[in-house]
Order: sequence, then C-alpha cells, then structure tokens
Amino acid sequence: MKKLLLTLGISAILLSCANSQNNTMNNTQGPFYHVVFFWMNNPDSAQEQEQLLSELERFMDKIPQPISKHIGKPAGTPREVVDNTYQFSLVLNFESKESQDEYQTDPIHLEFIDRAQHLWKKVQVYDSYIATE
Repeated sequence: MKKLLLTLGISAILLSCANSQNNTMNNTQGPFYHVVFFWMNNPDSAQEQEQLLSELERFMDKIPQPISKHIGKPAGTPREVVDNTYQFSLVLNFESKESQDEYQTDPIHLEFIDRAQHLWKKVQVYDSYIATE
C-alpha cells in the first residue's frame, strides 16, 4: 500500500512538472523523467542540509544532459498519500532514455555522487516516460 501511495505521489509530481512547463501533458519538453529522493543521515542538521543543497545546485549548474531541472524539498502537505519523510528531491527531464543513460555515466554526475554520498542514508529513484494517447 505504501509503494502504491508513493507511486501516486510520483505521478502527481510528474504531472505537476509537465503542466507547469507548457500546461499540457503532450507539450512537455522531453518524454523521460528521472525523479530522485534523498533521505539524509542527519536530517536535523541544518549544516548538512545546506551542504547537500549546495552540492545539488553545483551539480545542476554543470550537468548538460537534462533539459529541465528541479531541486525540491517536501511541501509538508498533510495527506495520507504524501510521503514527506525525505529531505530533498530532484526532478530531471530528458529528451530521451539515451540522453539519461549518458547522464548516468557523465563524470559530473559521478563526481556529485562521490562528493555528496556521505550525506545521505537512502536514495530512491523513479524513472518514467510520459504516457501518450
């Protein structure tokens, strides 16, 4: 049940991103979404949250493959279907699966992991294509 609720939450994020870009699902920038959630080792440490946010921003400024990028924090919406337990999210949009595959092995991506992985205890990734009619 919890996985279903989380999946519904992911779908809502993707729909929101797509609609905020061009106001329709069929006019999104790219069909491939890479959604990442980070749970920190020390979620109450403001210093470590600032450090991870800084690393995420540095990473997003340098990585070339995503055509849209979003760093987020939980909205704190008090609904049973919403998981607010993570500390940061990353939503990336790609032109294709192949572009996302390039991103996975890009030295900039690997450097980000190397520089920041000590800050998180869990990372959960959801990759999806926009459903078409």
